[in-house]
Amino acid sequence: MPYKDIEKQRAWQREAKRKARAGRAAERKRLTAPVHLDTADKVRCMLEKCVAEVEADGVESAMKARIFCRIGEVCLRAIDMGELERRLTVLETAINANTQSAS
Repeated sequence: MPYKDIEKQRAWQREAKRKARAGRAAERKRLTAPVHLDTADKVRCMLEKCVAEVEADGVESAMKARIFCRIGEVCLRAIDMGELERRLTVLETAINANTQSAS
C-alpha cells in the first residue's frame, strides 16, 4: 500500500508481517495430543490417516504428509531395531545359559 510518509509505510509493513507471523504460530498451536508410535500397527494407522487427509485436502497438506511419512519411516526403523535388540538379548541369554550348563 503506497504511503506518502515512509515511516507510516514501514509501520504498516511491520504490523502486517507481525500479524502474518502470529497467524502461522496459531496454526502450529493446533497440534493434538502426543501420539505414541511404539508398534508397527500404530505407525501404519498414522500413515493411513495421513494418506486420507492428503487425498481430501490435496496439495495443501502434501508437505505435511511428506513429513509424516518420514517420521513413520524413522519410527518403523526404531521399532525394528528394538525388536532385533530384544531377540539378540534372548539369544545371548540362551547361549550363555547353555555354555554355563555345559561347563
